Amino acid sequence: MVALRYAPNMLSHGRFGFVVGRRISKLAVNRNLIRRRMREVVRRSHIVPGWDLLFIARPAALDATFSELRNGLIRVINQAHLNADHNETVQRANKK
Repeated sequence: MVALRYAPNMLSHGRFGFVVGRRISKLAVNRNLIRRRMREVVRRSHIVPGWDLLFIARPAALDATFSELRNGLIRVINQAHLNADHNETVQRANKK
C-alpha cells in the first residue's frame, strides 16, 4: 500500500515527502486525496526528529479507506523504527 524511503538529515526536525504517481490514478483528484490522507496521518504521528521520510503510494492505496491507509503508514514507520511512541513502548518493555 505504501513504501517508505528514509535518510538522516542532521537537522532538529523531520522533513516529509509524499509521492502519488500517475500510475496510481490518472485523475489528479484521486492522487490528491491519497496525498492529503497520508499527510494527515503523518501530522498526527509522533515521528522521531532528524530524518527525511519519503512516502510512496502503491496502487492499493487508491481503494484503501483512511483507517487502512493509516495502518499501512504506521506499519512502515514502525518497521523503520521511526515512530517515537513505538520506540518508547519497546524501550519500556525491554527494561522490565
